[in-house]
Amino acid sequence: MGFRLTKDGGQGYAFLIHDNLGNMEFLNDALAWKENDTPPPFGEVEIGKWYWMKAEISKDGLKGKIWPDGEDEPADWLQESAFDFGAVREASGNVGLNGGSNINAGQTLVSFDNWAVCESADECTTSIMSVESSGKLSSIWGSIKLGY
Repeated sequence: MGFRLTKDGGQGYAFLIHDNLGNMEFLNDALAWKENDTPPPFGEVEIGKWYWMKAEISKDGLKGKIWPDGEDEPADWLQESAFDFGAVREASGNVGLNGGSNINAGQTLVSFDNWAVCESADECTTSIMSVESSGKLSSIWGSIKLGY
């Protein structure tokens, strides 16, 4: 999941699961790793299973969590970081999803399903995914994107 992405290349901050599937970490793409590898509380991510991920960017930094589909969302963030790795990225409002980009590591196959951009992390819950969201993204994104 990416934040403050550049328009010419899509580099920015990312909350990700490494290719070894055993840890999550923050990346400042093309600049620095946070180097705070943390195993998910449920162990390794398993190929073929679905997971929920949630991340937040604010003026104070980044937060992220992941949990298996069908289980309760963790109450606390599993990872948190200040913008103290690599240069601080300029707020752009650009966000994105990335399934892998290291061509030297071989083919990457990732599937994304329900996703949302919300004004606050508390607003983004798994229950909003079943609600018709027509017009929601455009109605709130304009008011929040310049700050992040």
